[in-house]
Amino acid sequence: MTEQLIKDAIELAREPSPTLASETIEKLFASPGRVPSMSQREKRSFFALQMYRGDQLAFLRANSFESAEDFSRRQGKTAVNFTRLVIDVLGMLYKENVSRRFTANGKMRERLEEVLAGGEFNAFMSQVDRLSRLLGTIAIRPFYEDGSVTHWIYPPHRFRAIADDANPMKAKAVVIHWTNDRGRATQIWTADKYVSLENGKVAEELDHEYGCVPFVFARDKFDIESFYSAGRGFNVAYHNLLINERLSDLAYTIKMQGFGVLEVKNPDPSAPLSLGPGSAISFQVGPGDVAGIDFKHPGAPIEGLIRDIEFLIRQLLVSERIPESALSVSATSNSSGVAIVAAGSPVIEDRRERIPILRAVENDIACMTARVIAAHEDGFPEDADVSALVNYPEPEIAWSIEDRIRRDEFLLRNELISPWEILYRDNPDGYSSIQDAKESYLARRREMRDLGSRMEDGGSSGNFADGGVRGPGK
Repeated sequence: MTEQLIKDAIELAREPSPTLASETIEKLFASPGRVPSMSQREKRSFFALQMYRGDQLAFLRANSFESAEDFSRRQGKTAVNFTRLVIDVLGMLYKENVSRRFTANGKMRERLEEVLAGGEFNAFMSQVDRLSRLLGTIAIRPFYEDGSVTHWIYPPHRFRAIADDANPMKAKAVVIHWTNDRGRATQIWTADKYVSLENGKVAEELDHEYGCVPFVFARDKFDIESFYSAGRGFNVAYHNLLINERLSDLAYTIKMQGFGVLEVKNPDPSAPLSLGPGSAISFQVGPGDVAGIDFKHPGAPIEGLIRDIEFLIRQLLVSERIPESALSVSATSNSSGVAIVAAGSPVIEDRRERIPILRAVENDIACMTARVIAAHEDGFPEDADVSALVNYPEPEIAWSIEDRIRRDEFLLRNELISPWEILYRDNPDGYSSIQDAKESYLARRREMRDLGSRMEDGGSSGNFADGGVRGPGK
């Protein structure tokens, strides 16, 4: 069975990587009632990722009346990265610090906390959240090198999977492919084998000790028809392309037709024509001739183009459940916190839908990371029982300073939060962890007590013994 699976994976790996030309974008839409082909899926992934990264002018298309040469010379080509805007507005699940608790034996738990509990891993999971929204399905693999574990993300145009017949959401083989200076390179992973291919030929075949296919898959949403979730990135990127084309048309129209043109009728041919404020023009005309100065306005359809662009932007936001207020509410707005939450409720609902999906992904990453650690380090059981409990804090409302003070005083008074948790919340870059913030707080408190004692010994009426904010640490 393993040999046949390897053969199937090699055949899958030998399928050519599709190339994407700008004029074939419409062909990436699947036929009605059909799941997108592998070629369509990989082209969609490449297109969406490039648009998200900002390489957008490369996909602009010529108008029907333009030759390729005319289009290459056209000035005013414009692109605005709405793809990144939409995905990043939705992908704020890891904007606040996420806390994790791991269930495992003591040594493995400590090791997982070293690898997965820091701010660097939060930044990685933010990318997982956003790229899975953008591309639909991404593959994540823990790497072990020189005693440390890192995690890599593979977009759908860099991996191919053979789904497990018993559980179509899992893979029984994964093919990773890319191009290097020697040509096409490929890796094949099954539950017990690793195969390396160079230009379609087997270069290396090894057993591995992970006990499973060492990949975790993160999806935008679960798809009932395919291992691959479609994702929202292709739709967003395609709308972005249409907006960019209208913006480019608008810039070109303004340049060609947006300004009045001066018309001078029958000037004196013997006098030099001087144009500008404070200058005069002489005319030499006979009986019945027309003379004078006029401005000709070409009547450019600028307002119509602007309305088209506004319509496309609104359609894009509506299709992704993003209220316009989510892009316009500022920190200096007079809107109340309740009004902001009400206006942004579609984004909040989207966030709630994403939490169980990403929580399951984090648990799978913890289990897979534990397997990788056990395979490379001594003293860890290969079948360690590992789980991760992830707590996503509620999104912060733009509180006023007075409201925030009253809220924190209430939480401290009722022992619902500690002073060091407030320190870490308000300055996460200033402390490596909540424990670090606690040690800093307690050290400052001892310092203030010592200062209070010295001032009392010197006869001062000041009292610093309480050392600052009262709370459960007292």
